[in-house]
Amino acid sequence: MLPWASLLCLFAVTGLAVTSKSKAVLSLDPQWSTIFEENKVTLVCSASSGKTWYIWYKDSKKLTKEEGKNLYHFRSAKTHDSGAYSCETSEFVRSDPVNLTVSDDWVILQAPSSAVFEGEALTLRCLGWKNYGSQVRFYKDDQIIFLNHQNFFIPHLEVIGNSGKYTCQMYIGLMQGDKKSTAVYISVRELFSHPVLEIKPASTVEGSSFSLTCKTELAAQRQQTKLLFTFYKDKQVLVQKRDSPDYDIKEARMEHSGEYSCQAEKENTKLKKSSVPLQVHVQQLFLLPQLEIKPSTSLVEGSPVFLTCKTKLMVREPGLELLFTFYKDLRTSLIKTDSPEYTIRSAQIADSGAYHCKVETVTASVRKESPQSLLHVMRIPVSGISLEVQPSGGQVNEGENLLVTCSLTTGSGLVTISLGTLDPYRWVERSAFFLRREEFSVMVSEEDNGNSFYCVASNDNQTTSIKSKSLQIFVRLKVSQPVLRFVMDNYRAVVGDTVVLVCESLKGFPPIRYQFYHGQSLLGSLEVNRTGPGTLSVAVASEADAGFYSCDANNDISSSIQQSKAVNLSVLVPVSGAKLSFSKESPEIWTGDNLTLTCTVATGTTPAFHWLHNGMEANRSSELYSFNADGNILHIGSVQPLHGGSYQCSATNRVDAKKIFSVSSNSLTVTVQETTHILPTMAVVFSLLCLIILIAVLLFLYLKHLQKSDEQNFSPPVNARRIPQQLDNSHGQSFSVQWAEEEEEEEEEEKQDYQNVGVAICEPREESVLYSLIDHKETRIEAKPREGNTYFVTYASLQDLNSAEDPTTNAHNLSLNIYENFQHS
Repeated sequence: MLPWASLLCLFAVTGLAVTSKSKAVLSLDPQWSTIFEENKVTLVCSASSGKTWYIWYKDSKKLTKEEGKNLYHFRSAKTHDSGAYSCETSEFVRSDPVNLTVSDDWVILQAPSSAVFEGEALTLRCLGWKNYGSQVRFYKDDQIIFLNHQNFFIPHLEVIGNSGKYTCQMYIGLMQGDKKSTAVYISVRELFSHPVLEIKPASTVEGSSFSLTCKTELAAQRQQTKLLFTFYKDKQVLVQKRDSPDYDIKEARMEHSGEYSCQAEKENTKLKKSSVPLQVHVQQLFLLPQLEIKPSTSLVEGSPVFLTCKTKLMVREPGLELLFTFYKDLRTSLIKTDSPEYTIRSAQIADSGAYHCKVETVTASVRKESPQSLLHVMRIPVSGISLEVQPSGGQVNEGENLLVTCSLTTGSGLVTISLGTLDPYRWVERSAFFLRREEFSVMVSEEDNGNSFYCVASNDNQTTSIKSKSLQIFVRLKVSQPVLRFVMDNYRAVVGDTVVLVCESLKGFPPIRYQFYHGQSLLGSLEVNRTGPGTLSVAVASEADAGFYSCDANNDISSSIQQSKAVNLSVLVPVSGAKLSFSKESPEIWTGDNLTLTCTVATGTTPAFHWLHNGMEANRSSELYSFNADGNILHIGSVQPLHGGSYQCSATNRVDAKKIFSVSSNSLTVTVQETTHILPTMAVVFSLLCLIILIAVLLFLYLKHLQKSDEQNFSPPVNARRIPQQLDNSHGQSFSVQWAEEEEEEEEEEKQDYQNVGVAICEPREESVLYSLIDHKETRIEAKPREGNTYFVTYASLQDLNSAEDPTTNAHNLSLNIYENFQHS
């Protein structure tokens, strides 16, 4: 990269641009002033439409001269092609230079080669070599301004806000990383200069004309830009967005004096510039006329009247003439003359009215009118006016009628009698010829309390009116709707407080009777002998005293009771009896278990709960804990060692910032036991021991089952040789069985016919017979076949049913065995 190409500067022009029609214009196609090597670019010289010689320059050195060819091509640009190019023709002088930079960097920032002006749009483009790269960032004066897009668009350029050094950065790849482009300095040019307001002529007199011109100059490269002009007077728009920079006022008036300014703006953009305000003072040609009437007072019918229109010239102009016109009742023109005087020789009642005059120049360029003056021609004036009221004394109940009588002693012609009041203002007129007395019936209201009534009389509206003495009346007012309030802030009470209720009707004739209610229940009543509030004290015992309170008021004037609006009283029960409970039977838990702590209060309205862990407040936004919506339950989904320690909760509620109740719970210590590798080992050993015991039990049961099967095939002892001996008895048979001791462990089964196991002594009792039922089933183990007729012996122990007769014998019989031989099949 060439050293001089490291910074591209779009030259700035401040102030007024000098227009030159003979300078050629050079541009690039495409418009970018910075390109990569091997890119194409064409230089375009715009000078004339006919055939002419074009001379091309690079860095002020002549390159070539060709006829009729206004294009200079670079098919595959190289870095040495970088430079400042310009062109000229035989008819146009050399153009301003245009910089072209051919870069071999990894990343380039492309900006337009032509000058940029305020109010225009600008596009910057960040390119990587052979379209490599991503993650684009644009910078202005080393501050990041745009991300992740190759094009940066500025819709509306500003000279100060958008001028500066621009660069871009792009990620090329793992090998190259982030690469930054060479800086490009962009200077935004001024499109047109700040306008200057010019007023001609500088001094203006009433009736003359003057013009306003809003002067500004466009930049040489933007001479075709359309500007719109707006003119202001005293910051108000006179004419808006017109093509012409001139504004003319044909006939100056005094109201044209003021502060003028203008504004120039580019069409269809937000680019606007205003001029410095100028003061315009229009000089008066003559003063505002004043009409003088003589005599001004005590004018009666038949008297002469003289009217004079007075004014003064402020500017002496040769040949200046003024004309005077007199008017009656605004529209009627009496005379137009060059004299400022007009005379009414004999004034009549009909001549009464409003008069004024007008002064103007002969050309009528300046016209001024005087204020109106009243002329009254009077008859015999009225006199002796008086006022009377019923009921007498001027005291009347609200809503009733007051009769007012106005009387006169003298007065001629059409007499007008009027009844008026001061506050509020009221006016009632009655007119008649030779009127002497008039009655007025007035329904009084609250507004009439303390008001003053008076009578006024006049002749034909021409004579000076006369006024009676004022009479003040007093209205006995009905009670107004009372207003109930509590003598406390926020209308919130605490159990145990005493609340003062104030019921007040702002108007009402005393005495006033007040009654107080809680809901529909009457709390109390009182009577006050003045206009003002009534009070009642109520002790707050419980939350049941909360709710809506109201009051009513009435007096002797009111036909109905006035009810106040209900006012809500909130009752707060202070918190007490805070208790912290644990979700486990023991406060010792293992890591990974869940834990729930619950904070409750015995009493308290809408308590707010706060938690302490090891003396520090538990953060509700922390991930260590979770809380329910009311805040009284703390839950830990998976207990960790850091959750161990002491826990405590507190509950608060408040009336206001100064009255807060708080109670703390008991402290609960949580011990977290950590799980180790010993527990799994013990579980495995325990499982193995259980398995061994289970196998041993199953083996024992199996051996026992085998033993029971062997007992099905009885093998008597070897030494038992005796068989049961029969004993004679007169009552029956008896057997005596004696146990023989074993002498040998085993003998061959074929040598044992049967053996004496014991001797059973049976003594029949009451001819009772004992039976034995033998049900033999084959066992799973097959017995060895026996030779000959061998026998099996089955034993049974039978208990005598009548054992109660001889306990000794019965005890002995419990151990005796009865046996019987049966042949094996």
